[in-house]
Amino acid sequence: MRVIKKNIKKTVLSLLIFLEIFVLTSVQTGIVRGADLIPVNLNNVGPTPDLSDNDFKGPTLQVIFNKNASEISYDGEEITAQAIPSDFNKEDKELYFTWYLKRENGTSLDEDSDYDKDDWKIEAARIMARNGFNGEQSGNGALDGDKDKHEAWPSWNDENNSANSKPNCYVQDFENGGVYELKETKEEFECANGSTSVCVSTKNLTCAGDVVPNKQTCQKVDDSELVCDVTDVDKFETSVECPSGSTAVCVEDDDGTAEVERAFDNDATQAEMCSTIGSANSGAACPAAVADTLDENESITAAGTAPTCSFEEEDDGNICKHLFAQPRGTGEKTGDGEFGDEEESFWGTDNRNISTAGNGNVDEANVAGLGINKFTWEYKQGDEIGVAVEGETVFDTKHHDGTKMIMWAFSRNTCDAISDAVEDNSKRRFYIQNTYGLQEGIASIGEIDLNDCLEENLIDPSLEVENSAYLEVSLSHTPSSPLNDSFTEGALNRGDLVNVLSETTNTNNPDNLSYKWSIYKSSDGTSSPLSWTDITDDIKEHSQFSGLNVASFNFKLNFLSTDTVSLREEDYLKVKVEVSENGNSAKSGNKYVIIKIGQLGANITPRGTVVQNGKLSSGEEICDSYSGESCLVSKNEIVSLSVPDEENSLENFSWKMNGGSLVCNKNVSSSCSDSQAVNLAFFPATGNIGDEIEITAEATEKSTGLLKKFSKKFRIIEPYVKIISSDNNLAWAKNVGFFKQLDGTYVPDLSDKLFQATPGSKVKLKAAFFPESIGLSDQTMVKWQINGADFSGNDKAEIELAVDETAGNIYNVDVRAVVSQSAEIRTALANIWGISQSETGETIVENSIQVEVIQNEYLGLIKGTKNVLASVASNVPDQVMFLLRIILAIAFLVFFPRIIFSLFPGFKNEK
Repeated sequence: MRVIKKNIKKTVLSLLIFLEIFVLTSVQTGIVRGADLIPVNLNNVGPTPDLSDNDFKGPTLQVIFNKNASEISYDGEEITAQAIPSDFNKEDKELYFTWYLKRENGTSLDEDSDYDKDDWKIEAARIMARNGFNGEQSGNGALDGDKDKHEAWPSWNDENNSANSKPNCYVQDFENGGVYELKETKEEFECANGSTSVCVSTKNLTCAGDVVPNKQTCQKVDDSELVCDVTDVDKFETSVECPSGSTAVCVEDDDGTAEVERAFDNDATQAEMCSTIGSANSGAACPAAVADTLDENESITAAGTAPTCSFEEEDDGNICKHLFAQPRGTGEKTGDGEFGDEEESFWGTDNRNISTAGNGNVDEANVAGLGINKFTWEYKQGDEIGVAVEGETVFDTKHHDGTKMIMWAFSRNTCDAISDAVEDNSKRRFYIQNTYGLQEGIASIGEIDLNDCLEENLIDPSLEVENSAYLEVSLSHTPSSPLNDSFTEGALNRGDLVNVLSETTNTNNPDNLSYKWSIYKSSDGTSSPLSWTDITDDIKEHSQFSGLNVASFNFKLNFLSTDTVSLREEDYLKVKVEVSENGNSAKSGNKYVIIKIGQLGANITPRGTVVQNGKLSSGEEICDSYSGESCLVSKNEIVSLSVPDEENSLENFSWKMNGGSLVCNKNVSSSCSDSQAVNLAFFPATGNIGDEIEITAEATEKSTGLLKKFSKKFRIIEPYVKIISSDNNLAWAKNVGFFKQLDGTYVPDLSDKLFQATPGSKVKLKAAFFPESIGLSDQTMVKWQINGADFSGNDKAEIELAVDETAGNIYNVDVRAVVSQSAEIRTALANIWGISQSETGETIVENSIQVEVIQNEYLGLIKGTKNVLASVASNVPDQVMFLLRIILAIAFLVFFPRIIFSLFPGFKNEK
């Protein structure tokens, strides 16, 4: 029997352990593991690119044509090439476009007899500068003097400044992506303890006699043979190289001691060396490490004695220069700020017209190609065209001075001359710059002529089928100076609706164009910022961004001060459109317009009007509870206006009503002025019921001169009154049903004529007047009735109804008001604005409601314990459910053994 009890005990305990494990494992379900909180790509972070990294991509250029030259039927037909640069920091109008035109049978146009790239540039520059000018005078009898000069920036040709004080420029290796500063450098060799770095070789001596037989000594190699070689330009590593059979070592100077004994000069004869060694028997042997290495492979490296080398900027190391066409043979330079008659004659421009081309540029700027992103010429068979674009890019230099890289982009985005220079150790170098205590390497090329890049970037227009055409796109916008409203939200936001309209020419199918619109914000509040921020996705109210035939685009200026897109007092937006033809023609084009944006100030503050001695003054504020909506006014009501200016920081006010001037002088108010507008105005709400009146005001800040703009909208309504409950806990609108909304949800339909209350309550009812100014006027006479009997109360706007009836009874409540203006107001309307008194008579408004008395009882509905618990269980957070399961598990572990022992009391008595 005892054995049976033990077996039963073991079985029960096993069952208990099993149940406990089951409970704990079930509780564990849903626990967040620590590993789940570790980001998957925590260490997937790439290195920061360096200026010489292979993945650097500099500015690029695309050239497209308005027609395929192969389709031109005769020589002399015009063709236009357009350059589309990318990754430059400036607009096209601030970039230099050096066009060059190579004719099949061209002739030399400068002082030499060769027809080369200089002539190609001259060919194109003359076409750009003349723009069809045939040499006939413009009719202006006065010479233009030197007014058509242009000084190019950067002024690399300025001899008054050192080369290294001028802006740096850079080129990219189109093959490996590296970028290099155009800078000449010089080698610097360094040794410890003031010793000198030289190339040395071990020399075997045969000296006469038995004094010094077959001695080895150390002799210098020619100093010019010492070279600083770039071993890894990306890591800015160098080594000192010497001719084969010699090595670089540090040797003792005449007045110092070095690690390596002094070597014989390279001009020492064998007899002199023998004599020195024979007499001193010391001092002229290369170290053993040098000799041993020489014996093996004729490449000597003496450990601990090798010098190091680096590069430094040459004093005049900046080799940047513009690629402009030059007036060869005149002694002048394009872009030097001088453009006299000799240059006018060379280029064929009109010396009586500062802009022969008539494009807004002066003549010398046109020769330099400033902003000329399109080139039109009379095509002849065999013509090839190219362009190099120069300007400031979006990429920062390594000089930590806020400057951007000045670079070039070429027609075909290639240049073998740059790639060859990168591979040539004598041209590809670097120098170390010390910035704020940190050393930084800058890769450089010290010898190159970018003119060598031009020929390989020539384009044959007859072969460029893929770039054979582009769409001419123009943009216009309204209003010309739109305003943003950052104070009000909703449908009545005062911000302008900006409409941008595109027009596309040279398309055969205007109904088959696809459009894509985007919006950018200036990064610094100027029209030509360092960068533009794309805010397309942040626009709240707008028309369609893209699609077929979306030729216009509009958007609302309703950026709030809390938005990420909030604007400055004056700011700029750039609206861009990309247009393309559907089908196989591959025509495309793009255009952008820059729009100046202003800010509306806070709402104009409207007030009632008081008349005293025929003069107007401001009364109580009205419409303060209608933020963002039109202020409601009654017909012929006089409204006082002012703008928020607690600090008296504004001046030079100007007021307008629906676009027309709004004048306030001494005849209107003693607070106004006859000489200038002040921060006060009045207007009568004339017009028809439903008319909108817009009041606008402008003022300037005294401290900054910045123009501030304000506005407020008003709407004329027929006066009316509504009875409402002042406390919805005592009297509430009766729910007479539900409305089903479009999203499938239901909202209650609350009556504005039937209210409910409970016995014994004291209900407060209020007469809400529209416009609210009626209720503020002492002229408004109000009369209340309860169940047909006059209510004797002191407050015309609000009454208190004691609900003495039992449930099921109804109170009928009526209010009637006589609305009129004072005699002084009516007189002012007639005298100031000529409004007849017959139009300003009194008006009667009235309203009625019923108050239903209902039983005071608990109205909540209970659907049953099961449903309540189910609802609770389904809505309790996971954390609470987890805690509940833990509590239940602990309770189970504590109480279950007690239950077992109570069923088998003999267990706890056994030992």
